[in-house]
Amino acid sequence: MVKLRGTRVIRQILDIQGNNVSGHLKVLNTFVTHFRRKYQPTEIDQTCITRLQGIITLTCPTKYADLLEQPVTTAELLSALRSGAKHKNSRHRRL
Repeated sequence: MVKLRGTRVIRQILDIQGNNVSGHLKVLNTFVTHFRRKYQPTEIDQTCITRLQGIITLTCPTKYADLLEQPVTTAELLSALRSGAKHKNSRHRRL
């Protein structure tokens, strides 16, 4: 017999000011605000970008579009599928 786990629910969290936030929409809005601040765009100096472009062209002479045009062999496909199998859980649920 398979025992199913219960669903975990976040009922309350602390916002940036330290206030206790509860309620589904308020918790969701607090997460959205946190991720907006955490992953906001970062300004990068233009000289850094041009230097990076110079390094990339020296390191990677083949363009990515050329790599996409190469056909995938069956050996590569089987290798990719088999390598994914080792990450699967051996004790999966049986219906």
